[in-house]
Amino acid sequence: MAYTKAQREAKAQQRQQDAQIAPVAAMPSAPAPQAPKKPKSKPQFDLHELIPVICGYQGYMVYVSAQSKEVYEWHEFGDVCHMEIAELLIMKRTQRRFFKENWVLIEDVDVLEYLGVDQHYSHSITSENFDQLFALSPEELMMKCATLSDSLKYTIATRAQELINTGEIDSRKKIMALEKALGVTFE
Repeated sequence: MAYTKAQREAKAQQRQQDAQIAPVAAMPSAPAPQAPKKPKSKPQFDLHELIPVICGYQGYMVYVSAQSKEVYEWHEFGDVCHMEIAELLIMKRTQRRFFKENWVLIEDVDVLEYLGVDQHYSHSITSENFDQLFALSPEELMMKCATLSDSLKYTIATRAQELINTGEIDSRKKIMALEKALGVTFE
């Protein structure tokens, strides 16, 4: 059904009148002004500040700086070398795997954030709470180990084998949970 010109003009006029009479509550209001969000300030560090860097690998580990050719050595898990932040930035740029695999542990969260590697440590464990891992229930052990890097799983497996050999871990359920979570078989 087609409308006549008079009907179309009448409808248009009616719409204009309805728009002028519309109640104030139905009118869209402008959003209330919000205070601008302040960006989270990134911590600042002196590039020559020394940071304790802990070995997160079970065994001997070496890092040779690509720029200064300085050699950093860790002899076993938990050993500490002090490195400048500038050197850690070079390590991140040239040997990112040290951070991705958690071969080095930095316990200062602000430093991790400054370096831009904090995402690699969200599920990591520290050298201080490392042995506390073995006090967890078998179910908790399975859940915690599932989130760890392969390198940390290897380190945990090596430490678990030591604790099993000395009798500090003697629960069959815990040993079975560790074997399943880590993908190893303990002797």
